[in-house]
This record gives sequence, structure tokens and C-alpha cells, in this order.
Amino acid sequence: MMPRSMSQITTAIFHCAATPNGRFHTIEDVDYWHGPDRINRGLRPFQREQIFIKKHQPHLRHVGYHFVIRTDGVLESGRSLEEVGAHARKFNSSSVGICLIGTDAFTEAQWTTAKSLILTLHDSLPKLSKIIGHRAVNEHKTCPGFDVRAWMDNDFNSLHDHLLEV
Repeated sequence: MMPRSMSQITTAIFHCAATPNGRFHTIEDVDYWHGPDRINRGLRPFQREQIFIKKHQPHLRHVGYHFVIRTDGVLESGRSLEEVGAHARKFNSSSVGICLIGTDAFTEAQWTTAKSLILTLHDSLPKLSKIIGHRAVNEHKTCPGFDVRAWMDNDFNSLHDHLLEV
């Protein structure tokens, strides 16, 4: 598979990890959840292509997201932006996948990192025009556990009803 052009990315899709709010997890955990363990849940594992594994994050074999935001606010890179994600069926080729660890309440550090990431992506991706939650493209999902439009309307600042106090 050839690398995709940055001009193909028009949408940022937010996800939640569906983990207990405030529990610490890393991108390696997400990689494990996206791997062969999915078979136990009746799902096919995600698989990254060798050409991309060799160039970016070679220790991650399955992660479907481009970015994971940990509870401490650290931004971890999964797939490179040149690699099509595995996070939103039918929308992967034109989107970047961002996952917040937790379900519906996130730390101030996570909100700050999410805002910074969106501003950075907006500056670096010329055609990025939509920021949505996973539930906007899959009616069976409640992910990311907050209203992305409300977050945008709040100037990308933390949403009081979804702020985890630590």
C-alpha cells in the first residue's frame, strides 16, 4: 500500500478507549486490544502493513489510531498520518483517528492535549474541515462519550460535565 497524501485527510474523528475513567493505559495497551485478543470478542484483529511498521512505531503491530491521549495528557503516536487508520469503517482513508483513554470523563491534561493536537493538525493538514466523534459515523457507538460539537463551541476547552477531577 502506498502512503496517503496529507491532502486526503479531511476529518478528525475522536474516540474513547471505553476504559474506566481515570485508569492509566498506554498506546501499547491499545495495540494489544487491537491485536489478536479481538478474536476472543468475535472480531478480526487490525493489522498494520510492514511498509509502515518499518518506518513508524515498529513495536506497534495493530493499533488503529493515529494518536492516543493518556490520562496524564501525554500524546502518543500510533500510526503515522501517511498510514490509513483502522478506527472508523468507511471513513479511515480520509480521517485521522484520535483516542482519549477513558469513557466519558477526561482529565484537564487530556482536554489540553486534545485542543493542542487539533490546532496543530488544523495547521498541518490543508483540507481538515471536520472534527467529529465516532458516533457521528456509526450510529451504534456512543464514543467518544462527549459531544464534540459542544467541545468545539467551547473553544476546545474542557467540558465541565466531562471533566475528571484527579
